[in-house]
Amino acid sequence: MKHFLTGILFCVLALGSFAQDEYVDSLRNELSVAKEDTIKVAIYKELFNYYIHYGNNGIGDCYADTILLYSKKSKSDDLIAKAYFYKGIVKYIMGDYASSAKYYGNAEQVAKKIEDKNLLGLIYSGLGEIYREYNNYEQAHHYFNDALEKMQSTGNNEAYAAVLVNIADLYYKEKKYDTTLILYDSALNITSTLNTQIAIYNNIAELQYVTGNIEEAKNNYSKMLSLLDENTDTYTFVSALNSISKIYIKEGEYDKAFEALKKVDSICNINTFSYIRLTLYQIYHDLYIRLNDFEQANNYLEQYILLNDSIYSIEFKEQLDELENAHQREKSELELK
Repeated sequence: MKHFLTGILFCVLALGSFAQDEYVDSLRNELSVAKEDTIKVAIYKELFNYYIHYGNNGIGDCYADTILLYSKKSKSDDLIAKAYFYKGIVKYIMGDYASSAKYYGNAEQVAKKIEDKNLLGLIYSGLGEIYREYNNYEQAHHYFNDALEKMQSTGNNEAYAAVLVNIADLYYKEKKYDTTLILYDSALNITSTLNTQIAIYNNIAELQYVTGNIEEAKNNYSKMLSLLDENTDTYTFVSALNSISKIYIKEGEYDKAFEALKKVDSICNINTFSYIRLTLYQIYHDLYIRLNDFEQANNYLEQYILLNDSIYSIEFKEQLDELENAHQREKSELELK
């Protein structure tokens, strides 16, 4: 099951309608003329959000470092606290839970100093996620409850709903499925944010899929797709199509699976969704195995391997380039002092 990252929720709302290269280029153009550090931080934050949303966590981590650099330079406690929080997010996504906890701890210290209850709620939710990954359910519940308390005190209903989803994910991990579904329903009744609703329907569908309620899983994926179209959030749209195609294959509805996968393929042809295409190749492989067409299955397996190797090479080069850029930015800042 995909865990519902509270911090990421507020980062992805505006990304879906942009072509990837166009969006990044527009941000970099803004950056080239930005003078004030606070404006640079805001732009770097958008780049951070973008790369995290599309799964390029190494680049996201580099941008989080840059945000932290400029935030410290600005001497703004608000920016510094949030910069530490972003580092906590990306380290969590990368599976470096110890570093994530450290950065969340740094963020907590500054957030307490400036009495930012909303940020504290997000931090506590992030710490709850870490303890959930460590299977320390008691501590996870403790931090999630602290997060709920903070969100309730600020009247931030959307953040409150997001924490409910995180707690539901915790109960899912504890195999308390009835409680999980109750909490998902509670969050649906609170939230009016499209991305939150989409995430909840996705998680409900995944729960029902793994517990054998295939028809209900299909219904919830359909609800998810009804909230989406390829123009509002293309990435999530094709991800959902990949997911529902797996159910079609399991149910033997191969024509519907081909229809969904064909749509994914056409969208990937005009968007560089490498990870979506990687999953697409894997599903095509499984579909052709079910059809006993082993030649085609092997063809998609080979494409999967080639693309996987290519993604690794490209990301490694991008990370090196961004690390060099970050080094040059830091060097320039020091020379200006």
